Amino acid sequence: MAAVFNAAQTFGGAFNIANSKVKFGGLSADHLVQSIQYQYQQQISMLYELGSPNVYFNGGRSQGTANMSKMLIAKSNNDDFLRLYNDVCAPNDIVVTQASGCGPSKNTLSAALATTSTLKLQNAVMSSLSGTQDSQSAVFTEQMGFMFIGLDKTIGAAPDPAPAPAP
Repeated sequence: MAAVFNAAQTFGGAFNIANSKVKFGGLSADHLVQSIQYQYQQQISMLYELGSPNVYFNGGRSQGTANMSKMLIAKSNNDDFLRLYNDVCAPNDIVVTQASGCGPSKNTLSAALATTSTLKLQNAVMSSLSGTQDSQSAVFTEQMGFMFIGLDKTIGAAPDPAPAPAP
């Protein structure tokens, strides 16, 4: 059979959004998070030596900021969420996990290529809170700003492939 458009492509794997998780301390996950953005930066100064072409980097401290948008719904524990992140004396981590693949029962190739990536915003504290409501859906959405002091990013290895079924 001839390939339409002469497409010479191979399937490289897949992921399912259902494999994404956001964890806020020990709270339940029913916060309807719509988006998370983060930025982690390090202060770097350039130092110049008089009478020389040499330039040096001077690394300073690092810091991060994050923004999150979530729906405000009656069933979620919004008060617990605010208590968890509004105390500068007791910051908490925000952990985002994305697992690739669709599971072993869906596609053997996807399962073999599956990995799990984890992003941990360490010692986060809320620095701003605002909200919006639109007339179309009447859904109230909160926008939250956070500061955090450390960032761990882990891209896990692919799990061992599932054993072949016995004949």
